[in-house]
Amino acid sequence: ERPLTRFPFAIVTAVASLSMALLVFLSAIARPTQAQPLSGVVGTCNEASLKTALAGGGMVTFGCSGTITLTSSALITSPTTIDGVGQSVTINGNNIVRIITTTSGVGTLTMQNITLTKGFVNSGAGIDRNGGAVFVRGNLVLSNVTIISNTSGTGQGGGAYITGTLILVDSQFISNTASLQGGGALVSGTVTLNGGLFQNNRSRTSFGGGLYMSSTLALTGTHFISNTASQGGGLYHVGSTGRVVNALFARNVATSTLGAGVFLSSTGTVAIFHTTIASPTVGGGSAIHVAAGTIGITNSIVSSYSIGINGAAGTLYEDYNLFSGNTTNISGTVTSGGHSLTGNPAFVFPASNNYHLGNGSAAINLGLNAGVLTDIDGDTRDVICGVDAGYDETAGKVSLCGLSAINNSRTPFGYATAFTATVTGTLPITIEWN
Repeated sequence: ERPLTRFPFAIVTAVASLSMALLVFLSAIARPTQAQPLSGVVGTCNEASLKTALAGGGMVTFGCSGTITLTSSALITSPTTIDGVGQSVTINGNNIVRIITTTSGVGTLTMQNITLTKGFVNSGAGIDRNGGAVFVRGNLVLSNVTIISNTSGTGQGGGAYITGTLILVDSQFISNTASLQGGGALVSGTVTLNGGLFQNNRSRTSFGGGLYMSSTLALTGTHFISNTASQGGGLYHVGSTGRVVNALFARNVATSTLGAGVFLSSTGTVAIFHTTIASPTVGGGSAIHVAAGTIGITNSIVSSYSIGINGAAGTLYEDYNLFSGNTTNISGTVTSGGHSLTGNPAFVFPASNNYHLGNGSAAINLGLNAGVLTDIDGDTRDVICGVDAGYDETAGKVSLCGLSAINNSRTPFGYATAFTATVTGTLPITIEWN
């Protein structure tokens, strides 16, 4: 006879398992889920659709191309990414309102592949009057963004005012105006620039026509062209440390004559490598003005200023630089390493802001290998025979250095000397004898 005592145990076990599963299910329902950033799509390029998409933060993309004209500033309160990839999107403040305002809860605002134009701010208490296009109470990341023709009528940061850090990749600040510091942008935190352009920005009465910043700077391959301020027409750096590499400062103006290209009142060490600071005609005042800090300028070109480098204060060292067309190359307290030269940089076309090196430039092979392996265009620098000074490395050259010749039968003066040179390489090969 089959025993029956096992069935009650099996039934109890099954009931217990079902109860446990039900408990887990109910617990999952009852447990609150952590809020995740929402994603929004701007389906129609108008103000209402944009602000609805921005309301939840997170990733905001566009299903349309066009210009969105605002009647009030777009408020962002949480971490947000605005990406116009695949579309052509312009957000327009109509010279009436600031385009984007963030609260301190934003953390980081990221913008990609869009244009912000005609933002305007002219009033507000304290810092609220700053930032013509963008006022970020936090960090800002820009990639392929153009910020153009924006105005801070009574404050700072014509294009952008940022209380945190700025990371800029291949983005542009063009024709922005501030009454006070930072015609293009004012940044309180660390600034990292990779590529990009600051052009035709203006501080009407103060400092930093292109960029005013007060923390650590890492600048690589950025152009500062035709910016204007009282001091520091292109860049005004007033804090911490910095490194400037493969940069171009051209046609910038300091109306006070102090630092048309760069004004440094730094609290730490700033190193400038492979930078070209130039004007198509002799500009008034100094190209670089140093008011504080420990500053090193190496492998650079300073051309066509009343004063090339002005050491008003701080500790300033220069070496392996090329000076050209300056009334005075060096003024004030400056320690020179003895390898800088005065000569013709043979710029290709300064009238069109093309300061690449032409044939016969005195900047070719002038510099010292400082660990900068490529130039503004990505061309490899000649670390064997000598890197070129300035932001450009002459492309396509193969330098043969350290060669010598012995002539056992001298040729009388006035007669030709016949010799054979063998070069192995991939055609075509051009040999230039100096």
